[in-house]
Amino acid sequence: MHKHRLNKPSAEDVIPDYFVGDMMEDAMRFAVYMREINMPFQIHTTARQTQSAKYKGKTICLLYVYSAADKNFVLPSMTGSQTLIIVPYIEHLNIYENTIIKDGLHKLVLDSMYYCVWGENSELSGKERGCNPQKGCAGGKAITRFGKSLADVCMSRTNPFIRNPGEKEIEAIKRLLELEKQARDNLL
Repeated sequence: MHKHRLNKPSAEDVIPDYFVGDMMEDAMRFAVYMREINMPFQIHTTARQTQSAKYKGKTICLLYVYSAADKNFVLPSMTGSQTLIIVPYIEHLNIYENTIIKDGLHKLVLDSMYYCVWGENSELSGKERGCNPQKGCAGGKAITRFGKSLADVCMSRTNPFIRNPGEKEIEAIKRLLELEKQARDNLL
């Protein structure tokens, strides 16, 4: 293994640099949970604020940690001085959709969709986000989740972006990840 890979910070190393109080405790508990179930977060890109967890070689969850000092990162509903975003990948939703509805988790997913900045449902203007209206994806796409049609969903972000989750939302995220993991076990 290359020496530089050994020095990459884990989510547990990065979280205290961005959060205080309850948000730090919730984020740390979630990062520890992911490590304990053998899906630890690792740096996803060159930015230490983006961490990914993999299962069976594919991303199963992203963790974004941002503070007011991160001027180059803008997302809808970023309020206050710190923002935690957890993105559970629900790529095999068709297999466990009824379970999510039965468990009452569908509202969290629907309320956390990421809309195209050039679509009618966007909370941002395209200029703020840096997306180009000339791109082929401008305007987003229509998808169906839990029998509900959603318009203008960002084409590259069809998984829920759960912003500043509390303990209740983190428990729901764990359940979503458990269902995705079971689906992957049966398919891959």
